[in-house]
Amino acid sequence: VPALPVPPPFTVKHAPNPILVDGRIAPGEWPDPEMTLQHQPNRTRIAGTPGTARLCLRGTMLHIAVTIPIKNAEGLKRGSSWGQDDGIEVCFVDAKGASPTSSFTLHGFCGGAAESVTDGGASADAAARLGKAVRYAATVSRTSWTGEWAIPLEAADVTPSPGMTLAFNLCVHRSESREWILWTGTHGTAWQLENAGTIVLE
Repeated sequence: VPALPVPPPFTVKHAPNPILVDGRIAPGEWPDPEMTLQHQPNRTRIAGTPGTARLCLRGTMLHIAVTIPIKNAEGLKRGSSWGQDDGIEVCFVDAKGASPTSSFTLHGFCGGAAESVTDGGASADAAARLGKAVRYAATVSRTSWTGEWAIPLEAADVTPSPGMTLAFNLCVHRSESREWILWTGTHGTAWQLENAGTIVLE
């Protein structure tokens, strides 16, 4: 199976209108384009339907919404255990022109729980500070579920500026197919950002 390439840098545009953190993507709320989540950890394509993500900026707030197609909403695992329940992982760090060594790692689950963890190397204090500052919401429909974040970048020691590059990744655990679905396969965990992709702030 041929490997997929690392996605090109993704430009995060400014949102013209306020973003409501409600787990729903309203028409006209988010700027285009969408990000496609279709890598397995080894960078081959997933067997199932890809997920999609939206990213935008409002001031210094990074907004992310991820939608995961599912076949059976009743079968979703709605707990808050990463790797067992249906969830999304957000990983990012200010690359500062160097290879990123540690990353902030956020989990959001289909049942509405969220956490900020130290898996990617962020200190316990830094992870807790970010976790207190973020907002998260999730909704489930018959054919998909969506998790949505508002992440104040200053709470992650990132002062956003035009053209800033952030090492970045997204990972979804889809329990019904036991799939790990990433924006960029890293041949390891999603938070190994030296092998992941980058986003560029507009």
